Amino acid sequence: MPDIEEWFYEIAAREVAEKKFNPGMMAKAFSEADGDEKKAIARYIKYRVEQLGGEYRAEQARRQEEQIRQREAEAQTRRAVTDGNVEQINQGLCCENIWLVVVLVLGYLAIAAGILLAIT
Repeated sequence: MPDIEEWFYEIAAREVAEKKFNPGMMAKAFSEADGDEKKAIARYIKYRVEQLGGEYRAEQARRQEEQIRQREAEAQTRRAVTDGNVEQINQGLCCENIWLVVVLVLGYLAIAAGILLAIT
């Protein structure tokens, strides 16, 4: 299985092959390449891979934060159960279930987007 960076290069190469560029990014690449089309395409690929990597890292950080929040909510619920605080228990379970649904939906959307990108 190729590493994630290779996948980003594959996405960028597919965009170039299909001439489906990010217009602003391609304009920047073309400008910096002084009008040389081959250099512009190489720069576009570089910029696009950097952009995809940034988006990937941001998503990873968001998921990690979500896991931390979920663990904290679970710990709070466990403490409430230990202390016998019914009101806190109900609040914790309610919030925990909502976040679980949100995380599951986002996960399925991310998987679906990955599959669509892979087959197109």
